[in-house]
Amino acid sequence: MDTLLQILARVAAAAVACAAAGAQAEDACPAALGQATRLVLVETADMSSIAARLRRFERSATGQPWREIGRAKPAVVGKSGLGWGWTFAKDAGSGEPMKHEGDLRAPAGFYSLGRPFGLIPAGFAGYLTLQPEESFCVADAGSPHYGAIVSRAVAGKAVAGEEMWRVALYKRGLVVDYPPNRAGNAGSCVFIHIWRSPASGTAGCVALAEAGVKELQTWAKLGTAVIGILPKAAFDRFAACLPGVLAPR
Repeated sequence: MDTLLQILARVAAAAVACAAAGAQAEDACPAALGQATRLVLVETADMSSIAARLRRFERSATGQPWREIGRAKPAVVGKSGLGWGWTFAKDAGSGEPMKHEGDLRAPAGFYSLGRPFGLIPAGFAGYLTLQPEESFCVADAGSPHYGAIVSRAVAGKAVAGEEMWRVALYKRGLVVDYPPNRAGNAGSCVFIHIWRSPASGTAGCVALAEAGVKELQTWAKLGTAVIGILPKAAFDRFAACLPGVLAPR
């Protein structure tokens, strides 16, 4: 009987340990993945590459494996490639750069997808129509509105930023909810938008053909979608958080 009790005790202890390990692993995953049921994964060859591949995934509920949908699409990232977003500093490999304002790097890491936007009205939930003097993205770390889209009047005339209504490539787009870090001057105004060409990098965004952006606007339901931007070498660092997602080729 003592032997049976000992076996049962060991089994119970192992179950508790496994549960704790699973919870710890889940806690270690990027927060943006927690409640997401739609994933956009943007992969580059390395931190310096402009060319990228964009894949889409869905899952039936949080905690379930991801399932790839549709075909991969070509995309581009920043003119200087990628830099790790400041909330992913611990995930950066040796020699891999961090993202800073004006460095022409898209932020590597995982982030919620925010509002769809564009230059003409559309019926998407939460859609932002870019209006003259009303759609100014603040890129000045000295401003309390750093990283936000506000009116020019609210931002102030002397504040640096982007007059989004003047950018033809913003005919269609989605906001990437990259968290502002004024003290670190860690980058701002990150979007998915239409590319200039398959060989032209961005100022720090993700870009693809207009049809692909339109598809994302339709598919990435507000509050359910997350974007992951990674060099291939970093995939294994997050593999446990991406069940069902095959490593990039």
